[in-house]
Amino acid sequence: MQARIIAVILALIAVGVVSTAVALWIFDEAGRVIARLDDPNPNTRANAARQLGRMKAERAYDPLIRLLHDDEASVRIAAAEALGDLGDPKALRAVARTYKRDVGGLYDTRYERAVKKLLNERERRKKQKK
Repeated sequence: MQARIIAVILALIAVGVVSTAVALWIFDEAGRVIARLDDPNPNTRANAARQLGRMKAERAYDPLIRLLHDDEASVRIAAAEALGDLGDPKALRAVARTYKRDVGGLYDTRYERAVKKLLNERERRKKQKK
C-alpha cells in the first residue's frame, strides 16, 4: 500500500501537480512533529516529545535536549523520556541534570526510568565494542 502511495506522489510530481517541497512535507512526519515542540501549549510540546521518542526519531535529539530546559516540568519529563527511548547515551548527562533540577517531584520514577534506559544502552554499546 505504501509503495502505491509513493508511486502516485512521484507521478504527481512528474506532471507538476505536486511540488517536490510538498511531497517532502508529506513524507517528513518527524519534521512536522519536531515543529510542534515549539507550540505555545505545553501539552502539545509534551505530546510531540513523546511521539518523537516512540518514532525513534534520531534527528530530534537536539530539539529534545533543548526541551529539557522548558519552563513546564511535564514537558521536561516528556523530553527526558523521549531521549531515553532514543537511547543515545550522550543524553545521559543532560537528562540527569534535569532530573536533579526536578528531584523530589511528581516525575521522579519517570526520570529514573529514562536514566536507566540510557545507562543500559551505554553499557550495551560498551560490550559491543569489546
